[in-house]
Amino acid sequence: MISVQDDVLEVTAYFHPVEAKDQQLLAWCRIMTNTGDVVVEDGRRIGNIYDPNFGGISVSDMIGILRPEKGHTFRFLDVAKKQHIDQSVFLIAKAPLEDYASGNYYYLVRDHLSMNTHEIEITAHGNTLPHPTYWGGAYFVSDRRYFWNGNYIFLSREQESFWQVEQYRFNGMSFTADRVLERCSGSQGLVLARPLPPLGSGEGGLSVIYQRGSYYGLPYSFNNWRDMHWPMYDANLMPVFTTGIEEEISEIF
Repeated sequence: MISVQDDVLEVTAYFHPVEAKDQQLLAWCRIMTNTGDVVVEDGRRIGNIYDPNFGGISVSDMIGILRPEKGHTFRFLDVAKKQHIDQSVFLIAKAPLEDYASGNYYYLVRDHLSMNTHEIEITAHGNTLPHPTYWGGAYFVSDRRYFWNGNYIFLSREQESFWQVEQYRFNGMSFTADRVLERCSGSQGLVLARPLPPLGSGEGGLSVIYQRGSYYGLPYSFNNWRDMHWPMYDANLMPVFTTGIEEEISEIF
């Protein structure tokens, strides 16, 4: 859920990709906080949050923005606004069923007036990104109203047994790797994950915070870590400080 205006909340929802499989659905609606109306993309009102009998928002009542190809699924990672309130941008990871480690990152632009979606695959130096996996992550640099600056995203990925956190630049047509913040050997049990810019990072201050730790959970799970640390970078992408916990952590997400 993001707050794009004082009286407008936008909700993006989807199902767990392992359970939904190729029946996955990315759905969207808008809540008008001044009236309480819940409005979907085609203009239908599906409820009112101030109605005492309101039973909640059902994904089945919302407009589907994205469905996977047969035999594939996807994971929703981040959402922001583009140039105005009627355009949203999304970051997702698509993958074949039962092979989540071979997925790729994608950037979607959704126009809520025409209900059209434009999709761009994110690549590294012209090659398809390998192994973003469940615990990687890709995120927009946005302001306090969740408007993306249109320039940068941060992502985490594994390549040839090395994990790295990178900044990618968008030129309006494609993304290119711009800078590596950290790279470490996955063979040592280290994982770099979820490089999340703090809210308002597009306005200065901290640029990004991510997780560094030794992962020891089941394959493609995110339950158990050892020695969790959170490296932080300033507006110039210089390391600020790292905080962490020198112990085992379970069920943090």
